[in-house]
Amino acid sequence: MKYDKRVVSALAIIALAAGAWYGWQAATAPVYDSTKTVSYSFTLRNANNRLLENAEFWTYAPVRQTSGQTCCQRLDVSHPYQLETDDLGNQVLHFKFAKLPPYAVRMIRVTAQLQMAEKPNWFLGLNPSAS
Repeated sequence: MKYDKRVVSALAIIALAAGAWYGWQAATAPVYDSTKTVSYSFTLRNANNRLLENAEFWTYAPVRQTSGQTCCQRLDVSHPYQLETDDLGNQVLHFKFAKLPPYAVRMIRVTAQLQMAEKPNWFLGLNPSAS
């Protein structure tokens, strides 16, 4: 009979711990109430009369998560890119152009849809690249 009481007690403790953890998660979950769209563009130009090979361009995308925003429900970019993330959560768009003809122009457009918070959120600023 003692064994049964121990098992029941252990299960009760596990259930209480799980309930407390779930309640804490629900209470501290970030709230983002509105959506904003951010757009920006860059013009890359080969001003020479010679072929430019292996041209590269880097620019920042919005940070994945802060206390006031989360990104990116939608990220539209006009050219192929590689997304890189540093230890601080900064997102970098890396563009590579194998060949840029003489006097060529490339327009790069970036549009990001952000979820915005009315009030700052508390969150565990975990390294986004680790997830």
